[in-house]
Amino acid sequence: MGAFQAVASGLGEAGEQGGQGVNQALNEALKVRQQNFVESNAANEIALRYAQLRQQGSLEGQRNDLLHQQLVGQGWKDQGLTLDPSTKQYVRTYYNTQTGETSKLPQSGNPPDSPQAHLDTYKMLVEQGFDPTKAQEIAFKMGNLYRTDPVGVAQEWQDRAKSPV
Repeated sequence: MGAFQAVASGLGEAGEQGGQGVNQALNEALKVRQQNFVESNAANEIALRYAQLRQQGSLEGQRNDLLHQQLVGQGWKDQGLTLDPSTKQYVRTYYNTQTGETSKLPQSGNPPDSPQAHLDTYKMLVEQGFDPTKAQEIAFKMGNLYRTDPVGVAQEWQDRAKSPV
């Protein structure tokens, strides 16, 4: 009987350890499933926010285009886009030749050819892992940028301004 009890005891202990192993595996599977769920929800929230921002930007652009068309249609002259030093925001200035009034229409975001937009592009490229010199070449549209000191950059701009496009 002693041998039978030892075998039965050993089997019971092995069964208990096997049950604990199964429980641990199930717990780990649940943790992985929960983590996947959380990551999926985060990705969905980011995609939704991105779509909202794109739509908002599109609506802002359409609103600005409509206001621009209305002002030009009413006889206002577009004097161009400038950076307002007091608000640090780009504004489109209009001049009414009949009344002598000036009106400013704020613009959302930075124009694509503005220095701020070039700098934002450069920062984004560096964050994505581009070599800083290559990021400068792309962002500032200056090919073969060998000198990155201020004098070299200024000379590059002068050379680009003189060369035919």
